[in-house]
Amino acid sequence: MKRKTITKLLTTLLIIVLVFSLGACRKTTDLDTDDIDVHEKPDVSDAETRPESGSSNSSNADYTEEQQAFADFIDRELLKTLQDSYYYTHLYYIDPAAKGIDVDAQDKNFGVVDTEETYKENREEAKRILDELSKFDRSKLTRVQQDEYDCLKWETEMSLQLNDEKFEFYDQYFAAPNSINMNLKSIFTTFQIRNEQDAENVVKLLDCLPEFIDQCLAYSKKQQEKQLLTASFDEVIEDCQEVLDTGTDAFVLKTMKEKVDELTDISEDRKTELKKQIEVSFEKSFLPSYSMMIEGMKDLKKGFNNENGCAYLPNGKEYFKILLNYNLGTTDLDPEELTTIMEEKNQKYIAEISPILRKNPALLAQYTEGKILSGYSDYPSILEDIKVKLLEDYPEVKNLNYNIDIADPEEKLDEQNTLAYFVIPPIDGDNRQEIRVSPHNEHPDSIDTYMTVVHEGFPGHMYQFAYIYSNFTSDYLKTMSTDGLCEGYAVYSQYRAMDYVDGLDISAGRLTSIDSKTGYLLHSILDIAVNYEGWTRDDMSKYFKEQGYSVTSEDVDSIFSVLRAYPGNYETYGYGFEMVNDLRISAEERLGDKFNAKEFNKAVLDAGNTTYEILCKHVDEYVASNL
Repeated sequence: MKRKTITKLLTTLLIIVLVFSLGACRKTTDLDTDDIDVHEKPDVSDAETRPESGSSNSSNADYTEEQQAFADFIDRELLKTLQDSYYYTHLYYIDPAAKGIDVDAQDKNFGVVDTEETYKENREEAKRILDELSKFDRSKLTRVQQDEYDCLKWETEMSLQLNDEKFEFYDQYFAAPNSINMNLKSIFTTFQIRNEQDAENVVKLLDCLPEFIDQCLAYSKKQQEKQLLTASFDEVIEDCQEVLDTGTDAFVLKTMKEKVDELTDISEDRKTELKKQIEVSFEKSFLPSYSMMIEGMKDLKKGFNNENGCAYLPNGKEYFKILLNYNLGTTDLDPEELTTIMEEKNQKYIAEISPILRKNPALLAQYTEGKILSGYSDYPSILEDIKVKLLEDYPEVKNLNYNIDIADPEEKLDEQNTLAYFVIPPIDGDNRQEIRVSPHNEHPDSIDTYMTVVHEGFPGHMYQFAYIYSNFTSDYLKTMSTDGLCEGYAVYSQYRAMDYVDGLDISAGRLTSIDSKTGYLLHSILDIAVNYEGWTRDDMSKYFKEQGYSVTSEDVDSIFSVLRAYPGNYETYGYGFEMVNDLRISAEERLGDKFNAKEFNKAVLDAGNTTYEILCKHVDEYVASNL
């Protein structure tokens, strides 16, 4: 997803704030985040780099006994995870029964909000998985099973750390713009109603909301008692009241009804009946849930609330470090060292601006006035053009089908700091990808809009997941989505795609990319300052003044609120890109004339959205095979 940042340009005499726009994505798979992001038969050639086994293949005649046992283990663990969650099952599978998932036995809800007991159960479950993993000899597994092994081990160890007793009740439900009231609207808007049963189940999901919100509020009350609550009372109340004021005219309800109308296997009378059931549940469950949140915020507003970042919570700095590594797909990155690295990279980028402007002084005014254009007249034309051009630099992927829609203004993507988002398609579907873009984006010919569409589309997320779905056979690796590699790849691809804009001045393209990079890095640096070093709003305001930024107090509040609500998130864009790009630079230096961009990009795509360690392994293998 593309999320806004602030950016700056530096000349030898002048520092200027150009725009308050830049990006990130959303993955609407997560109820405690605001996002939606995310995958045909494998190409049996090149089997050494593509998953040839795993969680969708419970039996393989070529497996050794050890490999078959591991395949069964991965199958079992994925099935258990999905069986416990109707929502994720529906997200990833059109025909879950074919995977052994009993949908009838699933509770139609969004899961259970954590308690002391569930945290304990989570820790015990993580220890069980690690114990079972330790019984396998990793060296005897297939090439791809080793990726599965490493990924599951990393994921489980990080989960164990985040579920440590001292970090109980650190997840936040009501920190805007990443608050549950916002997320629920996106979840129901993007929920796929593919058949009659899905329509019936969405009614059940609506009806579970009052109980779910009650659990969220009880959780937040417990947080408040422990002085862990980080909420945005007024913002949540205001948004919930707008939902209530809109009532049954809401775009959420309208969208669900439209999806029922699109069904082809039921009668018109049955469609009318289902739409009525959805509307009734919307009135009796969805809207009252928003009333509950208003009353809950009013009650919580009387007590403790952390108005700052993670650093102000007990053990908050330690928690942020673990969360940062979890988001990036790393293990032990130190936030202070990471700040130093990012500051050095940021200064390097800024130093590249002056030579560009000295060669073309008029470029500064063109950029600040939004006159650097891509030349495209609409969103589909961008994607259709790039689908052809990218084949020079990326491996071919078949079935690049997609929808690109303008989000309803009521979805308030701008208030969620979101320019666009990508919707995860089901694994067993037709591989059709979907992007929703904010109606507040600039005109399609804007170079910033071009980067947004490329980031979400081709060769960004849509291409990335189409490749994974087309070439991976491991369902576990298909469902894995480490934000650092997922977003890092998308940012990397958006900069590389500047070469595909016909007629774009090279200097203008470089300036646009550099400004974008500095924006991501600046927000990443500020995120660590707020959530690890303990900066307040006043500290941030002072920093901007010292650096020569022309920002208002409203700007500071907006930026601070985003960083407070999304700790460790911007680094997945700013530093996630640098992780991928640094590997490319290293590969180019080691291989010289033997370097091939398409083969490098293939190595990155073959790593999937796993961990940085696995990515490094795939790139190292590419380099070693070409030395």
